[in-house]
Order: sequence, then structure tokens, then C-alpha cells
Amino acid sequence: MNDDPTPTPTSSEPGNTPSQGGPAAPGDAGGQSDSGMSYHDMRQQMRMERHAERDRWRAERRAHGWGGPWLGGAVLIALGLIFLAQNLNIFVFHNWWALFILIPAVGSLVTAWNIYQANGSQWTAAARGPLVTGVILVLVTATFLFGLSWGLIVPLLLILAGVAALLNGMLGQ
Repeated sequence: MNDDPTPTPTSSEPGNTPSQGGPAAPGDAGGQSDSGMSYHDMRQQMRMERHAERDRWRAERRAHGWGGPWLGGAVLIALGLIFLAQNLNIFVFHNWWALFILIPAVGSLVTAWNIYQANGSQWTAAARGPLVTGVILVLVTATFLFGLSWGLIVPLLLILAGVAALLNGMLGQ
């Protein structure tokens, strides 16, 4: 017999298991972490931290002034002027569709510039990669637009890739 006057519930009584909302066994957190937060609370806190980090990143990106609505507007104006010049026979592009290759080229060059400025005006490996990609895309676009010879462009692309590899190897990060 138990000498303790307080009744101790037995496992057959309802509400005595952690899954039924009863007391948890020693060592069983009952769905809570050591800090006392439930899984749902921890997940919500992590979600809020991710959103805060994303908002800080977006604010920093806007502070640099690159991207945003003005870049899209500038691209549309440039495309409109090029199409107008072509329709007025001022300047005729044979493969006008190649202009759309410039969209990722400009994005890559802008990324390189932002990384360059963020690293104290130094061309780090992180900035050189997008720079080389942007230059390659501009060369490919020029080849299509102006009917340049691929026999001239392919060696230039190989030389550019080799210079980029040497710079990355010599300068490192």
C-alpha cells in the first residue's frame, strides 16, 4: 500500500499518457524541446527568421540601386529603339532574336558589378565568374547580330575562358 495521501493515477485512467495530454514521463519532452518550445513554435520562429533574413537581403539589394523596375524599363526602351531603327531601315539586324541573349548577359554583368562593389572594389572569384559569363554572352550575341564569323569568336571565347581560369588560379579568392 502507498503511504502518500495524494492519489497516483494509473496508466489505465484517461489523460495519463503524453499523447492524451497527460503528464509526460521523465526524459520525454512531450513534443517540446529543452528550451520549452514546442515543435510548432520552433518551426514558426525559424520561418520568421528566414523571412527577416530575406527582407534584409532585399533591402540591401534595393539600396545598391541595381535591378528593379528601371532595369526592365531600360531593356524595353532599348528593344523598342532597336526595332524602330530596323523598321526605318536605319540599322538592320539579321538575327534580331539574339537580342534576348542580352537579358541574362546584362543580369550577369550587373551581378558581377554588385559583388565587386560589395567586396570593396576588388575583383574576387565570386565577381569574376559572372563577369566572364556576361562577356561570353555579349560575344555570342554580337556574333549573331552582326553576322561575325564563328571562326573568329570561338578562339576568342577559348582565350577568355583560359584567362579567367588563370586569374582564378593565381588570385584565388
